[in-house]
Amino acid sequence: MDVFMDFCYDVGSPFARQGFDRIIYVHGHGSNQMLCYLVARRLVNTTSALAALIAYWALARESVERLRDSKSRAGMSHGCEFETSIYLYLKPEAVKLDKMVVEYPYVNSRFVHTDLSASPPVHFVNRYRRCCPSERGANTKL
Repeated sequence: MDVFMDFCYDVGSPFARQGFDRIIYVHGHGSNQMLCYLVARRLVNTTSALAALIAYWALARESVERLRDSKSRAGMSHGCEFETSIYLYLKPEAVKLDKMVVEYPYVNSRFVHTDLSASPPVHFVNRYRRCCPSERGANTKL
């Protein structure tokens, strides 16, 4: 985590030194969101720039809500229809259709869920291997 955060800071801070006063980090991995918040905070605290972050999937929120099949609060999550659809468009031969399963990783409640298109009041941090049978290997312990 420290290496990732230092790298992101090292990418953003030179822009601030060069006079850019608005810096936005666009991230593409749910686990990086919290780390990017810390990087943005560090940049704001150590430079005169303002810093923000956004997940790439948030840029498509309106389209996702209009087009999605899953209605569950966990339908847009790890390896979900959103991410799979992107891969099916970009590199369909890389998608192993025979391995696809319908699987919702977390409790589907209004307080705890992992749907990328919504912001739950409780951000539950877990590893997908603990909660998704398709992610667990035969020797993985919970």
